[in-house]
Amino acid sequence: MREVKFRAWDNYDKKMVSWMEILENRSYTYDFMNNVLKNLIPQQFTGLLDKNGKEIYEGDICRGTMPDTERDEPFDLMEVKYEDASFSLYRIKNNRGLYFGELDMPALNKSIEVIGNIFENSELLN
Repeated sequence: MREVKFRAWDNYDKKMVSWMEILENRSYTYDFMNNVLKNLIPQQFTGLLDKNGKEIYEGDICRGTMPDTERDEPFDLMEVKYEDASFSLYRIKNNRGLYFGELDMPALNKSIEVIGNIFENSELLN
């Protein structure tokens, strides 16, 4: 079973914060009318680690090879997205999705590397 964890992008201070930091810091305010934390964009942990042991979250940008039973398909950059109740890797150039559920997880962990995220490294999206 996958560990459920979050981090968040602080849109006001322009920095990534851990969920524990949010819970412990009273400066983050909760908007009860809209049921959200103001100025924060939460991102969920995929349950996967990259080839260096770094946790992979939605919003991360990865590079490496896409393991496949028939071929190892290289890719330049892919963004991790969460939609339709699953995590996907989307090619940044052509937005073609590859779903984590369809991939060999142990091979994926050994073949990709987190090189940034969409908030702190937006130049990689172009």
